[in-house]
Amino acid sequence: DTEHSFDCFDLFVQFEHSGNVSNAVKGAAEQLNLDRVSVKPDDTKPLFKRIGLDAVTPPVWLVKSHIEEGTFVMVFGQSGAKKSFLVYDLACCIATGKDWHGNRVKKGAVLIIAGEGSAGLNRRLKGWEKHNQTSLKDAPLYGNERPLILTDDEDIEALISYIQERIGIDGAPSLIVVDTLARALGSADERSGADVNKLIAALTDIIQQYKCSILLVHHTGHSDAAQHRARGASELPAAVDHEFRVEPYDEAGVITGTLFTNTKSKDAALVEPVVFDMVTVGLGVCDEDMVEIDTLVPELRGPVSGQPINAIDPITVVVDEDRKLRRKGDVKKTDLVHEVWLVLDGTKKQAQRWVRRAIEREEIDDFPRQ
Repeated sequence: DTEHSFDCFDLFVQFEHSGNVSNAVKGAAEQLNLDRVSVKPDDTKPLFKRIGLDAVTPPVWLVKSHIEEGTFVMVFGQSGAKKSFLVYDLACCIATGKDWHGNRVKKGAVLIIAGEGSAGLNRRLKGWEKHNQTSLKDAPLYGNERPLILTDDEDIEALISYIQERIGIDGAPSLIVVDTLARALGSADERSGADVNKLIAALTDIIQQYKCSILLVHHTGHSDAAQHRARGASELPAAVDHEFRVEPYDEAGVITGTLFTNTKSKDAALVEPVVFDMVTVGLGVCDEDMVEIDTLVPELRGPVSGQPINAIDPITVVVDEDRKLRRKGDVKKTDLVHEVWLVLDGTKKQAQRWVRRAIEREEIDDFPRQ
């Protein structure tokens, strides 16, 4: 940048700390024997005020009806439950401004702290792009280049420094995803109230300072009795504002999808449980045996409403509303897909899936020749 004039500190950053501003600030403070400045509470404000006088403000939704802006969120489930696929789907929607399966989102920057490496993450993101026909090329979506331990003071400072550096470019992040909590704790013990409280305090400071939401991906315990709650210290589920459980969806003893259940919302009604299908998406890249690499992308099937979802249900709704469709055999399959799509206000792919599933289960037949 030819318009920028370098001062001594710029040179100190570049040559002594390889361009790392955060390390340069800490190094300069150590050389100058500067103590960390502590921020004292504002003594000009009264300690208490009369409540009930402020106007009620509506919630600001990051994801309509699911996640409020500036909240602490946890998505948990057993290993292999597909929770990360759902969380990355959510992250991509926020970064691009795309509705999350019919729920409006507030577009913003997203940071993903992935503890299991970037290779799997990249495959999932490429699959999401292809399936949703939405590019992530210019989206403010970022993944960590090195591990971050969120109970380590230096790593928390590094995270805050990165956020500060990006504010002028993307603004403060709308969402920070931590996948998984166990990896982000490092040597800290998720069963220890002291360790978990340290994590909660650090993340709460970031939430309050930047008005962002932080989403933790966590596991359930191993016993059958522990499958419906997040494992570890009770302080964690007590601290979160929104909590969601991800588990296999069982229809009459057969796993047919992924169940997504809202188990906690501090200041809002719980949303209805829904079922997702995990759609296989080829990535156009082959391994050494010339087998195409693929990944999974979630696609909404529909609500549970306490009953198993049958493929015929939405089609019955359409038939009941359209007298022509009641006459057996006088409608093409493509026309039925179109009507299901219009009446149920979903996506065309969802409508195709409903009709295909109903045909496979022999719930409908006798289509005329196309």
